[in-house]
Amino acid sequence: RVNLLTNPSGEGAAGTAGWGTVLGGTVGTTSQYQQFGAWSGSIAPDSSLTAGAYLGTWTAGNGTAYTVSAYAKLPAGRNYIIGVSDTSDVLTASAAAPGGGTWHRYSVSYTEASGANRRVTMRKDSSSNTDAFYVDGVMVEVGSLTTYIDGDREGCTWIGAAHQSQSLRSGQSRAGGSVVALEDLGFKPEEEI
Repeated sequence: RVNLLTNPSGEGAAGTAGWGTVLGGTVGTTSQYQQFGAWSGSIAPDSSLTAGAYLGTWTAGNGTAYTVSAYAKLPAGRNYIIGVSDTSDVLTASAAAPGGGTWHRYSVSYTEASGANRRVTMRKDSSSNTDAFYVDGVMVEVGSLTTYIDGDREGCTWIGAAHQSQSLRSGQSRAGGSVVALEDLGFKPEEEI
C-alpha cells in the first residue's frame, strides 16, 4: 500500500508544508501533543462556522475508490468533519468527527467521479468555537482502510525525500495491514469479571 500524501504528520523540516487553513485561522506544528513521532499539526480555526484546515493534496483518478483518514485530538463536546474537497474547499465526501478530547482515528471512503486535485480536510461542523485541535497521521490510500503508513514507521519507507514524498508499506511486511474486527474473524472476546 501507498500513502499518497507527501507530508502526513507535520514532522521534520517539512513541518506543515502543503497544509493550510479553510476559511481562516492558523496552522502550525506542536511537540506538546502527537500520535506518531515528536510533532503533530496544530490548527487554531477562526470563528467561521466551518473553519479548519486542509492537510495535504493529491491527484485523484476518475473511478478510483479512496479512503482518507487522520488521527485527531479534538476538543470534547465539539463536532467536526473529516472530508475530501476540491482545491476551492468544496466538499466531495465527508464523515462526522465528534470530539472526545483524546486521539481518535477518523476516516471517510469515496469513489472519485471526475479525476481532480483533492484535499483532505478537517474542520468544524457548524460551530463558532475557536478551540485549537491537533492532527497527525493523515493518510490517503486506494481501497479500504489499513493501518497508518509513514516512511518513519516499521515496515514502511519513503519513496523519495523523508516527509516530502509518498510512503510505501511493503506487502512483505507484517507491521501493518487491514483493520479487521475480531468478531468478523469468528472470535468472541469474553468480558472479564
